[in-house]
Amino acid sequence: MYRLLRIGNYPTEVFSGAGYHAYKVTEHCRCQTTIISERLAGHPLPVPKNARLIRTFPVFIGGKERKSFADRVLRACRAIAFAVRVSPHTFRHDAVHIHSPAYYPIALFAKLLGKKIFITFHGGDFNVLRESNLLTRLLVHFDHVFFLGSHMEPYFDEQGIRARTEVLNGVDPKVFFDMGHTRRKQIVSIGSLKKEKGFDVLIDAVKILKGSGRLNGYSLSIVGGGPLEDRLKDQTRRLDLTNEVEFLGHKRRNEVVEILNSAEIFVLSSVSEGVPKVLLEAIACGTKVVSSKVGSVRTILGTDYPFLCSPGNSEDLAAKIAECLSPRGQRFNIDPTGFTWEKTSKSYESVYDRILGVAHGA
Repeated sequence: MYRLLRIGNYPTEVFSGAGYHAYKVTEHCRCQTTIISERLAGHPLPVPKNARLIRTFPVFIGGKERKSFADRVLRACRAIAFAVRVSPHTFRHDAVHIHSPAYYPIALFAKLLGKKIFITFHGGDFNVLRESNLLTRLLVHFDHVFFLGSHMEPYFDEQGIRARTEVLNGVDPKVFFDMGHTRRKQIVSIGSLKKEKGFDVLIDAVKILKGSGRLNGYSLSIVGGGPLEDRLKDQTRRLDLTNEVEFLGHKRRNEVVEILNSAEIFVLSSVSEGVPKVLLEAIACGTKVVSSKVGSVRTILGTDYPFLCSPGNSEDLAAKIAECLSPRGQRFNIDPTGFTWEKTSKSYESVYDRILGVAHGA
């Protein structure tokens, strides 16, 4: 059996969503895997039986959205130190799979050693790729590219990247399910507080609903933390929405399940996404859903789903939330068997088996 070195975030009790895709794929794959992750706050989730975890110092420091020159230099130095520390592990593995373009140097070093290399592009990673000619040119050195979101397909076609596979996120119905709770007059949104998630658009939409008398006693709860937290709180105060909008910070997975089961509506206001895992989780919990038309949202909900809005458009988002709050609002029932981690893992494993099986005579 081949040995895989996987590099990316590893989820913890505090940051349960960070690196969760790679975590679940590792859990369901047969290959022996070493996971190297930056050290995030909180105790790590249980390590899969077929894997071992190595946690090292963080490279990407949170905080301000815009970094000073000194911050960027420090980040570059940390990234180099991380690569130097991790690269020796490539000698003892048959392949390297990275889950962020930030780890390109490690993958390319492994390529020089004759190893097979893979990469998965998640939602925000794709924006980084499109904005960098260098990263795009280097992509041809990867033996296979995985990506979350059908909207990435045309770009890979344009760049001539044929060895690629679209993968989806999964949802665990044993964890995320409708508990039958009485729903509160609550709108909830969950995610990292950064530009791509569009929380500023959502807060503007709440202001529009309040001003037009369509909020009907509902309030918005935002779960998560990130570089825009202070700015979003300032926006809330400036718009006189402190009674209508609350920031709950990071929540553990079991707390997220409870919140989704208590809320009437979940809103995904992102301006950029891949395959939003939190959307699948909200649906599995029986929560009504309003979403922007980004990434693979329409693959999940269908193109004729009535509560889809244009990304970045607060007026349209407010209108769709108001419609969902009305008697016309409905819950969208999803068959969890269509979005399972087992199915996602098989997409990876079939590629690993084909490429690494040939390489190692398996």
